[in-house]
Amino acid sequence: MTGGDFLRGVRRYLVTGLIIWLPLVVTVVVFRFLIRLMDRTLVLIPPAWRPEELLGFAIPGLGVLLTLVVLFVTGLLGANLFGRRIVDLWESILNRIPLIRSVYSGAKQVAETSEFNLILMSEDAEVM
Repeated sequence: MTGGDFLRGVRRYLVTGLIIWLPLVVTVVVFRFLIRLMDRTLVLIPPAWRPEELLGFAIPGLGVLLTLVVLFVTGLLGANLFGRRIVDLWESILNRIPLIRSVYSGAKQVAETSEFNLILMSEDAEVM
């Protein structure tokens, strides 16, 4: 084995190790960031009702639960006629603001396309 072969082998193994570890590390970092971000939603709860005050210690990930509850309640309210009127009013206000309109309409389009794809995937799964 020559010195060049040895270095090529070392480089190959380093690249392979990087290919294995990089997605894992990125996934962990992104999820930690999202969980910490969602844990910050706990500041919406009055101080006397926060887990740190009631229990004396923080519960990591509790913000995820709060975020899911808020999303569920929002979807529940938005699915009926009254909620639809509120959403339409909110969107008409946002559509009057130039920069906000561009960002909001793009995000809404992505969300609606993703929602449509999720519905199609769930229907395909039921057929199988």
